[in-house]
Amino acid sequence: MSFQNLQDAQKEQKAWYDKHARERSFKVGDQVMVLRALQAHKMEASWEGPFTVQERLGAVNYLLAFPTSNRKPKVYHINSLKPFYSRELKVCQFTAQGGDDAEWPEGVYYEGKCAGGVEEVNLSMTLGRMQRQQIQELYTSYAPTFSATPGLTERAYHSIDTGNAHPIRVQPYRVSPQAKTAIEREIQDMLQMGVIRPSESAWASPVVLVPKPDGEIRFCVDYRKLNAVTRPDNYPMPRTDELLEKLGRAQFISTLDLTKGYWQVPLDESAKERSAFITHLGLYEFNVLPFGLRNAPATFQRLVDGLLAGLGEYAVAYLDDVAIFSDSWADHLEHLQKVLERIREAGLTVKVGPDQEFHPVVFLSKKLSERESNWSVTEKECYAIVYALEKLCPYVWGRRFHLQTDHAALKWLHTVKETNKKLLRWSLALQDFDFDIQHISGASNKVADALSRESFPESTG
Repeated sequence: MSFQNLQDAQKEQKAWYDKHARERSFKVGDQVMVLRALQAHKMEASWEGPFTVQERLGAVNYLLAFPTSNRKPKVYHINSLKPFYSRELKVCQFTAQGGDDAEWPEGVYYEGKCAGGVEEVNLSMTLGRMQRQQIQELYTSYAPTFSATPGLTERAYHSIDTGNAHPIRVQPYRVSPQAKTAIEREIQDMLQMGVIRPSESAWASPVVLVPKPDGEIRFCVDYRKLNAVTRPDNYPMPRTDELLEKLGRAQFISTLDLTKGYWQVPLDESAKERSAFITHLGLYEFNVLPFGLRNAPATFQRLVDGLLAGLGEYAVAYLDDVAIFSDSWADHLEHLQKVLERIREAGLTVKVGPDQEFHPVVFLSKKLSERESNWSVTEKECYAIVYALEKLCPYVWGRRFHLQTDHAALKWLHTVKETNKKLLRWSLALQDFDFDIQHISGASNKVADALSRESFPESTG
C-alpha cells in the first residue's frame, strides 16, 4: 500500500513538472550561460558566461569551451545551461585630430524634424472620455503654442564672457564623404530655420557628427576650448530629489517639453561671434543658444524659473522639461491653463508628454566594494533593498508600499532567523518601513536588468 502511494505521488510530481518543462537543445557554436556554485557559498549558485558549446555528448550533456580563460573544456548537463542573448550594439566612430580633440564633445544641435503640433498630443489612456475631451479642448485653445518649430523669446539673452582671452580658432576635423553630405544637409536646414547664419568671426570651433540609436546623425559642435576660457555662471540648478518630492503625492501630472529648448533663447551679438563653427563649407555662427556651451544650462534654467515664478505650488521645471501636478482634475485644468498662458506670453513653443495619473520613478544604483562583492546573492539582494530605502526614505517613510524583487528568498526577510547575523541586522533596520515584499519573475523584471546588465565595447586602442 505504501509502495503504491509512493508511485502515485511520483506520477503526480512528474506530471506537474512536465506541465512546465520545455525541451531544450543547443548546437555546436551556440553561446550559453552556466549555473555554477559560488566559491564563497557552495549552497548558492549564479549564472556565468557566456561560454561556447564545443560538442554535444548525447541528449542532455554538452562540452563547453572557455575561450577567454585557461580553463579546460568541461561537460555540463542541460539543466545547468540556458541560452545567452547578446544585445545589438551599434558603434560609429569619427577620427579627430590628436590630443584632447579625440575625446567626445558634448553638445547636440540638430535632432531632425519631428511632429509636435496640438494634433500630436499624446493623452494617457488612464483618463476618462470626458477628461480627454476637456484636455484636448484646452490644448486646442493654445494651438499655436504647440509646434515642432522652436519659438524665440525676448525674456532672456545668452552672453559668453571670455574676459581678455584671444580668439580661439580650431581647424575642421577630417570627415568622410558621407559625413560631408550629412553636414551639408544639417547646415541647410538650420539656415532655413534661422538658427545659424554665415560668419566672419575670428573664433571657430569644429563640428563632430554623432550617431543616434535610430541610425540618424546628430550635428554637434566641439566647444571645449571656448568653454575653457568662458567665465562660469553659477546660477543654481534644481535638485531632482526635491522636484520628485513635490510631485510625489500628486494625482495628475502633465509634462510639457519646450521645443528644441535652447534654440528658443537668442544670443547677444558678441556671443554669436564666439559661437562660430567651421566646416568644409565655411564658417557659420548661431543666432540662438546652442547645446554644449558652458553656462547654457544656467541661462535656460534662469528663464524657466522666471517663467514659473509664483506657480511653484503646482509647476516645476528642469531645463526644458516642465511638469504640472495637481490633486484634482479641476485644479489640473486650471493649473495647465495658467502655465500655457505664461508660455504663450513668453513667445515659447512646446511639445507635450502624456497626461497621466502616476507617481514619479527614480533609478538608483551602487557599485559594490571588493568586500561586498564576496557576499552571497541573497545578501547582495537584501543590501540593495536597504540601500534603496535609505535613499528613498523621504518619499516612502510613513506610507504603505509594495517592494518587488526577483529574488524569491527575500520574501521571508521579515522572518529571518539568527543564522545570518547580517540579514537579521538589516531586517531589524527596516522595521520602521511599512511594506510587503512581492516576488516577480526575473523575466518580468526587465527594467532592473536593463540598468544593471548593460555592456559596453572594449577599447581597441
